[in-house]
Amino acid sequence: MKILCLLLLAAFASVALAKKEKCRSKDKGVIEHFNGRANEVTIPCKYNALKHQQCGPYFITLTPGNVWLGERYYLNSLWLSVEHETSGKKWDFRTTNKLALKHYRSEGSRSLFNEKTNNADDEFEYGLENGKGPTSFIQDKGGKYFKLTFDPWLSIKKKGNKMDRKVSAHANFEFQCFAEEKEDYIDYPEQICGGFNKKVLDRATEPPYNLQSNHRVTIIYYDILMSDVLQTDERCFNASNMIKNNCGDLDQQLLVLKNCMAILAKPKDTQCVTYYSCHPMDTFNACLEWGCGGFDKDHPSCHKLGEAIDLCSDITGPGNITERLRDSHCYKEFSTGKAKYHTVQD
Repeated sequence: MKILCLLLLAAFASVALAKKEKCRSKDKGVIEHFNGRANEVTIPCKYNALKHQQCGPYFITLTPGNVWLGERYYLNSLWLSVEHETSGKKWDFRTTNKLALKHYRSEGSRSLFNEKTNNADDEFEYGLENGKGPTSFIQDKGGKYFKLTFDPWLSIKKKGNKMDRKVSAHANFEFQCFAEEKEDYIDYPEQICGGFNKKVLDRATEPPYNLQSNHRVTIIYYDILMSDVLQTDERCFNASNMIKNNCGDLDQQLLVLKNCMAILAKPKDTQCVTYYSCHPMDTFNACLEWGCGGFDKDHPSCHKLGEAIDLCSDITGPGNITERLRDSHCYKEFSTGKAKYHTVQD
């Protein structure tokens, strides 16, 4: 009996480990890493979930793109690049909620991907999971090495008093590598999904950052904006450009991000700024521009930021951008949901 129990425990441990070896997204911008840990990626921009990750004979880069729609972040797009190790052939794919939805509703007769290559069908196969969907997939021929699935964001439908479980309120992706000869998973920060060793929290608390543990989201913002991801959205491109080129040294960059990050990272604050601005990145970028300019009260972005967050409750996190605006007096009519006044501490 004892031997049987040990075998069962080993089997359960093996299954648990296998379940962890997935890179996948969850609702509200959460990414679960290969090591089973999870972090929020609350920014309406692109980021490398995988970057040149080897899986059998393939090197895979997976770049999701988020959008903010009213109350939370949604996965909206996936860019997939696959390169063959020996032949050097490369294939590039892009799908979106719209493409995946059309693929599902047409029962697979509409293309799932926009492709930059013409011979992808010789190397890969894709379709509806179990022939039904709404989950779509792409994998190498036969699925020996890897598989990527994508659940499109669909409207929820009701059948009487019950939910139709074939549809989803948010989009998700899941990547798995099956290759026995795969290389070790590349650690964070090279790819958001990381490996089994380096964790976001480790990076935040270790030199040269030396941040407190509650600053891990600051590091995620830093690593996304400082990465080589080609941001196709103009707002995201401008944010990355400011942090890289207009924001002084590391200390200044981290100071700016820890004060500005709550604009995007806290839903109630993000919702508030969108009442007075077309897009939360406009407010975030105004904050970056002001901070990279040294939080100078005479900087025009100080007044612009004041207009954007006027009447919002205190926007706080590792830093407190509301306090900085109060102290600067750059926006004379500034008022918030909390009247208590504090002195800014860096």
